[in-house]
Amino acid sequence: KAIQDLRRGKRPQQCNFRGSQPVVCCEPSQRQPERGGKSKEMCKKYAESVYIILPDPIGSGTFKYDTCAVVEPLITNGKDAEAREYPHMALIGYGNKNSISWLCGGSLISERYILSAAHCTDSGSK
Repeated sequence: KAIQDLRRGKRPQQCNFRGSQPVVCCEPSQRQPERGGKSKEMCKKYAESVYIILPDPIGSGTFKYDTCAVVEPLITNGKDAEAREYPHMALIGYGNKNSISWLCGGSLISERYILSAAHCTDSGSK
């Protein structure tokens, strides 16, 4: 609206100053963003890379199953990794030498650091 007012030769309303520069008041947007909209958008984007292919129930081929907000195992009939097959991956264990619980994983990002999920460092849950 401020730009339209300027084009019509009308001075827009000023709200404040930033230094010596006037700040123009703008009406709030009428459209409020959808709650969780960005999460849904990104889930759909990432689901394009990781999805489940199911046989078409009427037998005409296969179709892509949208897995957003659907809990499904992504690995079925998997096989154990070979030694040194994924050298950048790390397994994170908790407890003492005699009773280690392997509960988290991460990726080596340098010789000294492993990148993992935040919940892996929450000592209250281990």
